[in-house]
Amino acid sequence: EGGYEIAPDKQFIPYMKVTDRAGNVSYFSTESGFVADMTGPSINLECTNLNAARNGIFNPSAGTVKFRVTAQDVETETYSGIKEIWYEVHAEGNASGSIERVTVFNAEESGEEAQRQNKTERTCNFEVPIDARFNSNTVIVTAHAVDLAGNEVTDSETVSIDITAPTIQVTYDLNSPLNERYYNATRTATVTVKERNFDESAMRFNITNTDGTMPSI
Repeated sequence: EGGYEIAPDKQFIPYMKVTDRAGNVSYFSTESGFVADMTGPSINLECTNLNAARNGIFNPSAGTVKFRVTAQDVETETYSGIKEIWYEVHAEGNASGSIERVTVFNAEESGEEAQRQNKTERTCNFEVPIDARFNSNTVIVTAHAVDLAGNEVTDSETVSIDITAPTIQVTYDLNSPLNERYYNATRTATVTVKERNFDESAMRFNITNTDGTMPSI
């Protein structure tokens, strides 16, 4: 009995020579070689329709948030190939929706598991729905890739989704007019806007009157 160690990221075929006491020699080897893949693949996740977000925030007019994930397993001369790519989605803050492990590529299901050279790189597209589950400024999308040697890598992107329209309320002081319609003192109107992603520069006031001094803000 004996053993030996193989250096990381190497391909090899074991051979064995056996000689008995009478001088007879036999040679043995495995039917196929082995790959010692210690290096994980590279992965890149990107949002492909970020231009559809207004001020960096997606709303229902964008349809969905689209992503592209690319995994490549050729960082070294020796590699095992991409086995599987999947993604997960989790919302934080004011929403708590999630999507658990959706596979977008699987070498076994595609019939390519025995063809390592054909799956060293994979690019897959997927979409995240814009709905109440992910109505949050912190929607974390994580892509995973694992090679045939079991090395796993991840990449994440955070996007903001807002499907809630703002609400506006106008209230006045001095609510007791003379003869039910006349005021003899300055009234103040208070405008209250409720909006998670409030932008003061997006506020517009349209004020008109029949005559006299225009109201001021």
